[in-house]
Parts: sequence; C-alpha cells; structure tokens
Amino acid sequence: LIYELVPEFGEKAVRPLLKLLLEEELYLVATGAYLLGQLKASEAVFPLILLLRDKRDKVRVSACAALGQIGDSVATPFLIEALSDSFPPVRRRAALALGRLQSKQAIGPLIETMKDSNYSIAYSASRALASIGGTELVDTLISILPESSGIFRYHIIGTLGEIKQDKALDKLISLLDSSSPLERAFVAEALGNYRGNWRVANSLKKNLNDTSPLVRTMVKEALISLR
Repeated sequence: LIYELVPEFGEKAVRPLLKLLLEEELYLVATGAYLLGQLKASEAVFPLILLLRDKRDKVRVSACAALGQIGDSVATPFLIEALSDSFPPVRRRAALALGRLQSKQAIGPLIETMKDSNYSIAYSASRALASIGGTELVDTLISILPESSGIFRYHIIGTLGEIKQDKALDKLISLLDSSSPLERAFVAEALGNYRGNWRVANSLKKNLNDTSPLVRTMVKEALISLR
C-alpha cells in the first residue's frame, strides 16, 4: 500500500521517508531508499551517499539504485568508489547508476569495471558507458581495442555497437574481417543495433557465407534486427 500512496503525497512524503533511512530494519531502509529514488528527492542525496558506507550489503545496493534514479551528479565520485565494493550487486548497481548520471568523469572507472570477472557487472558497465556515449568515449574505446583481449574486448565491441556513432561503425565493420570467429560473431551482434542502416546491411551480407556456423547465425539475426 505504501508504494501506491507515496507518489500521491509527493514532496510531503520525503521527510517521513528520510527517517526510514535511519531505521535498523533492513526492509524499512530499502523501502525508504527506493521510494526516495522514485520521487527523485534531491534532499535524499547526501543521506543516501552516507549509506554507501553502510555495513549492510543490501543497504548499499539500495542506496546506489536510488542515487541513480535521482540523477544528481554530486553522487558521481561516491558511486565511482562503489565500483570497488566487495559485494558484487553493489558494483553492478553503481555502474548502472553512473550510466544514468551520464558523467564523463565515470568513463575511465567504468572501462576498468568492464574487466570485472563477474559478467553481469562488466555488462552493466558496458551499458552505462553506452548511455554516456560521445566522441571522446568512442575514441578511447577504439584506442584500447588493440591491447584488449577476451571478454573485455567483446564488451568494448558491444559498447561501440550500442553507441551507434559513425566512427564506431567504421571500426566495427573493419572487425568483420577479424581472424577470430567468435569476435566476428560479437561484431555481427553489435552491428545489429544499427537499424535501418544500408551500409551495415551490405557489410553483413558479405559474411552470410562465413566459414563459422556461429558467425553465419549471428549475421542472419543481425540482418533481421536491421529491418
């Protein structure tokens, strides 16, 4: 019931919800953080930042999520710090929150987070970077591609696909000639984001007869996505 009533009360609900952040009961703190995030209550930013140091893992997760919803750039350096949290869900939520804040200050730390051994965290960092976007990010990702490897490299490729800039597109098309079948498959998947782009379609069609069954499958799926 509280979830339904709070939006109706709007700003009048902020002060009672701030008090919930001081409770010992985990559920009450998490509920307060969630609803303050939904209300985008700027008054909650600093109390939520303090909760990023709370000893309870789930409280830190809730604080990251709420700060992302509120979207105040003041939280950026604290969310960047949370990318190193010992509890994986905190790192994931911090990455997603930074994507919502779209701060260029977070680009470097999020690129490092794409190296996280936890796939969900690395993927969340990739999506966050795509939300930030921009020429500066594209240039940075392209510059580190030659020295990247493994899943980190594939996350870079996926991010370039999500950003959908001409320079990113040029790089992805060139990678269709990669000697690695797995890389070509990831590139095909990334190119599937460029809906309605005839240049992408023509480039993918050249790989319809790829020697790798996986690549052929991903190319076909990408061509379907382009429609």
